[in-house]
Amino acid sequence: MHHLFFIGLVQPMGCIWPLSDAQSKLVANYIIGNYKLPTDMSKLIKEDVDSIKRQYIKSSRHTIEVDYHKHLKELQNELPKASAL
Repeated sequence: MHHLFFIGLVQPMGCIWPLSDAQSKLVANYIIGNYKLPTDMSKLIKEDVDSIKRQYIKSSRHTIEVDYHKHLKELQNELPKASAL
């Protein structure tokens, strides 16, 4: 089990609070056993890094840049539908 979580460690073009809230809910669901990490996590990380490299300027600032609406939708899609959180 993984035990280190970074909430809000993204740089959106928009408000950070809804993203942090969705991340927090996903982490809470993981901690209580309502969410399982994807089995292809390494592949998903590589795809995300490649997308960031294509979409944003090559600089240390842009390594954590996210598209606000896309990222929020992705987080919301990962949340368990029956979650009480």
